[in-house]
Amino acid sequence: MQNGNAGGDGEGSSCQKRVKVPEISAEYAWVKEHYPGSKVTKQALISCDRSPTDKLLVKTADGRELEIFFDISSFF
Repeated sequence: MQNGNAGGDGEGSSCQKRVKVPEISAEYAWVKEHYPGSKVTKQALISCDRSPTDKLLVKTADGRELEIFFDISSFF
């Protein structure tokens, strides 16, 4: 598990820069909007500074693999 600050409203590149979402489907919409043509290959529930966080592994259209972190504390 990863640790970071309370985060939220970030770019999603780390625990400290989590993207705050109101529901799970918003994670996938965010990925689609920011990385068109990408595919989520894994999803895991982790804790960032004791806050529930979804970590998605995304393969982009150009073949890069990214980890994107989402703050799910508002509904989890």
